[in-house]
Amino acid sequence: LTQNADYVLLLNNDTTVDPDFLTVMVDVGERDNGIGITSPTIYYYDDPSNIWEAGGRINWWLGSIRMNTQLQDHDNEVGGAIYTDLVSGAAMLITRKCLDKISLLDTTFFFGFEDYDYCIRASKAGFKVAYIPKASIWHKVGRSTDKLPYYPETRDHILRAIGVFGIKIRSKLLRRHAVIPPYPIPIILYFTLYWPIRGLEFLILRRDVGVVLRVCRGVLKELGACFKVVFDRNKR
Repeated sequence: LTQNADYVLLLNNDTTVDPDFLTVMVDVGERDNGIGITSPTIYYYDDPSNIWEAGGRINWWLGSIRMNTQLQDHDNEVGGAIYTDLVSGAAMLITRKCLDKISLLDTTFFFGFEDYDYCIRASKAGFKVAYIPKASIWHKVGRSTDKLPYYPETRDHILRAIGVFGIKIRSKLLRRHAVIPPYPIPIILYFTLYWPIRGLEFLILRRDVGVVLRVCRGVLKELGACFKVVFDRNKR
């Protein structure tokens, strides 16, 4: 940032790139000043023709995030870009204007959703988020997480941060950005429909009562945090 660059590129170190991918993304950004974040089409490194992520959408009513795994209809393409809700932090090209307005990624999301949070913040600040079909990289998916069993302290820290099935970090994203309604409907549906089924699975298949009790305490804590958000917003 101190070098007065017009763009900043975030790129995972477990990727390989097409030689022209950055030129293609910058060219799109230069033709549309409203874009704040762009991302290339990301393919699997081990299966080079198979798409890992190509933009994504968030459903605020269900609290679900769906990342595209195939190229979208090019009828939706505008100036080489397809606008979307979210892109992957594995490769994000961020404009200087966007960085100056919303600052850096939020490190409290730790190991997940910090890229989605950043995209939502950019959209709320008036910037477009887009993925570029003609820009390509290849990602060695899972290489970092495959090493976690060798680092138990780091693994435990990550698990505490994201929660069982990722619900803690997903709840945090919804608490921060969802409006009322639909929030907290997706969290309530999750805890009343999905989690009881998975809780029974833990209890029956793993016979681990301790895990179930710890997760239940976490569920109650998250529900309390959800309703606190509703109460606080209604007081404003």
